[in-house]
Amino acid sequence: MDLPVPVTLIAIGILILIAAFFSAAETALTAASRVAIHQLEREGVAKATVVKRLRARKEQFIAAILFGNNLVNILASALTTEVMVQFFPGAGVLYATAILTVVLIVFGEVLPKTYAIQHANRVSLSVAPSIEFFTKATGPIITAIQAVVGLTLRIFGQHATEQDQISATQQLRGAIELSAAESGGAPAPCSTRSSNCRTSPSAKSWSTAAT
Repeated sequence: MDLPVPVTLIAIGILILIAAFFSAAETALTAASRVAIHQLEREGVAKATVVKRLRARKEQFIAAILFGNNLVNILASALTTEVMVQFFPGAGVLYATAILTVVLIVFGEVLPKTYAIQHANRVSLSVAPSIEFFTKATGPIITAIQAVVGLTLRIFGQHATEQDQISATQQLRGAIELSAAESGGAPAPCSTRSSNCRTSPSAKSWSTAAT
């Protein structure tokens, strides 16, 4: 059934907002500070406990977010194509692809992810309850998809390990931490081989005097 153009445009706008929500949620829940979330949990913030539960089963919530994001993107693409074909019968598909690609990249990916990185703790607390509910609701679907993937890999002689499943998450985490470090965020972890851990001359002098 064909929807009126205004209704279709409103639906497209809502789908783009949902895509932005999923993108921001994925980034924030991955980038949120473990120390800050743990402290908030100790202070009795219930949403911090939800964040910790989600991060304890990272594969499930990321799979659910990817499923939801792809679903809304496909729906938005179909509706946009329907509208553009009505106005441009010969090139509607091309125009729909070009327009929606730009809109989704800017407003559905880059903008929400950038905001989520800059306010990871706050955003993670805001989105955690909704993402936990969505993860539970889509659990059977995600399980079925993972089973199909595992079966397909076995057919081709491959075996999906737990490390393979979380490698993409680890890469995203590393990219986020690198971006934060380059923009003047939290300092890199201290290690015995790092110059950040070397004792300054003043600290050495104080230590000598104390002894």
